Amino acid sequence: MSDIDNDDFEDLEPAYDSGAADSDDDGVAAKQTAQSESQSLALKNKIREQLQSDIEAFLQRGGQVQTIANDVRADPPRKPDMQYGSNPI
Repeated sequence: MSDIDNDDFEDLEPAYDSGAADSDDDGVAAKQTAQSESQSLALKNKIREQLQSDIEAFLQRGGQVQTIANDVRADPPRKPDMQYGSNPI
């Protein structure tokens, strides 16, 4: 037989959800969600302010912002190289 007997589990109470605490849980969850959203918005605003101050500092040092067309690529496509199998064996 195993070391665990049924007597070991008699003191444990089943964890039933009566549903009575659901409204309290929903309220707490809603508060936590609202709080995390406000923290997220505050963090985003802080990042935006930092980015704006960095841009202003860059422009004050003489930097320029350039607008590049959407169809310009850093690495333009090349013609395929057809040298497969051209090396001697």
